[in-house]
Amino acid sequence: MVGPRFTLAVSYASPDRDYVEAVVNALKGRGVSVFYAPDEQADIIGRNLIDYLHDVYLTQARYCLVFVSASYLSSRWTNRVERRAAQERSLAEDDRYIIPVRLDDSVLPGLPSTTADIRNATPSQVADLVTSLLIRDEPVAAAISHAAGTPALILRATSFTEFDEVALRSSFKPFKTRSADKTDLPVELRLPAFLLKTIAAFESLIDSKAIDEYDRETRESFVRFVERIRREVFASMLRAPLWVLGPSQPDHSAGLELPDAAVSLIRRYVLSKSIALGRALLAHQLRGTPTPEWADVFADCDYTFSCGVMAGLPWLCRSEGAERFLWAQSNLVEWGPGSFSPIRIYLPSDLIVRESSTTLSLVDVLSFVAPQLLERELEGERVLLLRSALHFPERMRAYCRDEFAIECRHFKEVHLSSSGHERIEPVLVDMRDEILSAVELGRLSRDEALRRLLRASTSFGGRTIFDDAIARIFPEPLGD
Repeated sequence: MVGPRFTLAVSYASPDRDYVEAVVNALKGRGVSVFYAPDEQADIIGRNLIDYLHDVYLTQARYCLVFVSASYLSSRWTNRVERRAAQERSLAEDDRYIIPVRLDDSVLPGLPSTTADIRNATPSQVADLVTSLLIRDEPVAAAISHAAGTPALILRATSFTEFDEVALRSSFKPFKTRSADKTDLPVELRLPAFLLKTIAAFESLIDSKAIDEYDRETRESFVRFVERIRREVFASMLRAPLWVLGPSQPDHSAGLELPDAAVSLIRRYVLSKSIALGRALLAHQLRGTPTPEWADVFADCDYTFSCGVMAGLPWLCRSEGAERFLWAQSNLVEWGPGSFSPIRIYLPSDLIVRESSTTLSLVDVLSFVAPQLLERELEGERVLLLRSALHFPERMRAYCRDEFAIECRHFKEVHLSSSGHERIEPVLVDMRDEILSAVELGRLSRDEALRRLLRASTSFGGRTIFDDAIARIFPEPLGD
C-alpha cells in the first residue's frame, strides 16, 4: 500500500496567508513535506479543484494542520471542501488527524471542545511543536533503578516536548507515606521508542563487523559515546528526582510531598536531556549509516556532541516561546543574604534585558536556571542552591560575563567579543525589532524600551544595531 504523498496538508483562509506561509517555510526548513496549495500550482492546473482538494485532505496527507480563525469560518471554500474532507478522515480514524492552530477565539464546527490545540505561537514555535508531534511515539522503558516489578516513580517523555506529568504524579502516590527525608525512590525512565531504536542501532553497529570499516580513532570515539548514553545520560535522569525532591519539600512537612515546582523541574530536566541526546546522536552518526527518521526535528540546529542540559534547554525554551533570541554566559553571584564564588550559568536574553528591579518569579527560575543547577549537582559539584531556587527565586542575582552566548536560530555557541559575533547579529536584529514593535503596539513604554535596548547593547554588543533603534524612539538627543 502506498503511503500519503505529504506529511502535512495545511488548511487556511486567504487573510491568514502571511502567517501560514511563515509556518510552512519553517516546517519545510525542518524537512517536513507539506501540501501548501500555492506551491502545488503546476499539479493543480487543469484539474477539477473540488475533487483534487477533497482527495488531498481525505487521503494524501498524514495529518492536516488547520488554521482556525474568523476568516476561516467565514470562507465558503475552506468550509465546503477542505474542512469537510479533513473531518471525514478524522471520523474514520481513531488516531488524531486534525491538528488545530488557533489564531483567535473562533471555534471549529465539529471539533470536540476537549481537543488540544496550538495557540499564541510564532511560526517557528508552531513548526517546532508540530515536528516534535510528528515523531511522537509510545515511550518504552529506557532504564530502571530498581528490581523489575516493584513500584517506581515514572519519568515518561512521549516526544521531545511532551512529558507525562499525570504518570509522574500517579506513580508518586505509593510513596506519600514516607517521611520527608526519604527521597531515594525507585525510578523508571521511559523515552520515545524512536529514540531508543536509534540507540539500539548504534549498539548493534558496535557488535557487528561493519564497525571495522572505520578508522581506529572514529571507532573508539563512537564506542565511548554509546557507552556514555546508559552509564551517564540515562543515569543522570534516573537520579534527578532524588536531587529535586529533597530541596523541594516544604518546611515542617510530615510526609514526603511532590510539589508542583518539583514536577516542573523534573519535566524540564528530562526533556532537555532527551533533546541534547537526540542532537548528540545525530552528531555521532557514522558515515554510510541510515539517517534516523526523526532527524528533521533538528534540521536547523548546529551539530553538538554534548549531552549536557544546555544542548537541549534552549531548544525546549524556543519551542515554548520562552526565549527566542540568545542565552549569554553569566555569573551567578548571590542568592539571598550573603554571596559566594561566582557560578557560571547561561541566562536568556529575556531576563538580562528586563527592568533591573523586576523580581524573578518561580517560573523564571524553573524555566531557565534550576535545570542548570540540577545538572551541576548531579555531576558532583556542591552548588547547593536548589532549595533557594525552589523557595526563594526572587533572591537570585547574576550578571552577564560578555563572553560566550548560544544563539537560538541554530543553537551555536559563539563569542560575543570576537569575529564570531557576526553569527548572532541576526538574532540581535530580531530582538531589537521585537522591542520596537512592542512600543508601537503600546505594550512597552518608551522609557522601558530604552532601558532594554541599552542593556542589550551593553550585554551583547551590536551597538550600531541598538543605537539606531534608540534614535528611532528618541529622535532628539537625550538630555543629561
